This record gives sequence, C-alpha cells and structure tokens, in this order.
Amino acid sequence: DPCDAGRFAQDFQACEQCPGGKFAGNGSSTCEDCPAGSVPSPGDAECTSCPAGTVSKPGSAVCEPCGAGTFAEKGSAYCRQCPQGKVSPPRSGACDPCDAGRFAQDFQACEQCPGGKFAGNGSSTCEDCPAGSVPSPGDAECTSCPAGTVSKPGSAVCEPCGAGTFAEKGSAYCRQCPQGKVSPPRSGACDPCDAGR
Repeated sequence: DPCDAGRFAQDFQACEQCPGGKFAGNGSSTCEDCPAGSVPSPGDAECTSCPAGTVSKPGSAVCEPCGAGTFAEKGSAYCRQCPQGKVSPPRSGACDPCDAGRFAQDFQACEQCPGGKFAGNGSSTCEDCPAGSVPSPGDAECTSCPAGTVSKPGSAVCEPCGAGTFAEKGSAYCRQCPQGKVSPPRSGACDPCDAGR
C-alpha cells in the first residue's frame, strides 16, 4: 500500500513520519524540503506559506519572526529593511510612515522633532524652520511669526520686537521706525507722532 501524505517508505517495509522541515505527498518514497518562505503543514503532507511578518529558509520547520524595523510579506524568504521615513514593530508585514511632526530615526519607532524643527508625513529627519517662522503645534509644519515678532532659522519661539522697532508677519528681524514715527513693543508698524510732538 502507498504511504499516506506526510509519511514516506524508506525501506519498503514501513511508512515513517517525515523529519522536521520536510514534507511528502501520498505514496512518496522520500521527504523533500519545503521551499524558502514555507514550512510543512501539520502532518507534513504539504508546505504552507509563512504568515506576513515571518520568514523561513529552505527546509525550515518553523517560520521565524522579523525584528523591529524590518518586514516580510506572506511567503517571504527574508525580512527586508523598512524604507526611509517608515517604521515597524516586530512581526510586521509592512512598514508605516511616521505622522507629521515625528521622524523615523532608526526604522523602529517614530520620535518627536526637537524644538525649532519640523517634519512632514513619512520623514526620516527633522528640518529647521526658516527665519520668520516656528514649528506649529505638533511640529508638522512651520507657521509665520505674527506681526511684531521675529525668529532666526531653527527658532522654537517668536521673539517680540522692542519699543521703537517693528516687524511685519513672517519677519526675520525687527526694523527701526523711520524718523518721526514711534511704536510700542510687539508692533507690526510704526505710527506718526501727534501734532506738536
């Protein structure tokens, strides 16, 4: 009689169970390695694909998990590194982009940008905001400093202009009021002196 699936006839006297990582179809005289990305099914009758987030070499008995910062689709032979700006926890079938205001430094976790810097969706680095702007709440983008305030490149806060100076919205520096005009602190423009002053 032929051997059942998952068993093989080694010496034509008895059917034996296939060793780990191998399979045999009905009536087989030998067991074969499962190809990379698959392992024997229960009973060793056929090979089944490793689930997403796991991998196997040819002849493996178990699917091994991918580590953080890597991923594998179903039936993969090896784990692949996440692309720039994306991260993954262990056993992942795909990588996810970091939200705006966060960046992927090591492919494993998204980190908040430090003060004065911003990052768009899927960024692998944070960048300085240009002069006259600061990061918005959440560090997702840069917003212009309001009139009467200024900032240098990479600043986290808009600094107020002093009395006798002014700055329009989004300015990098405070400007002196022209002759015959004055301004209180935090001014967006200068006003002329009253008549007689």
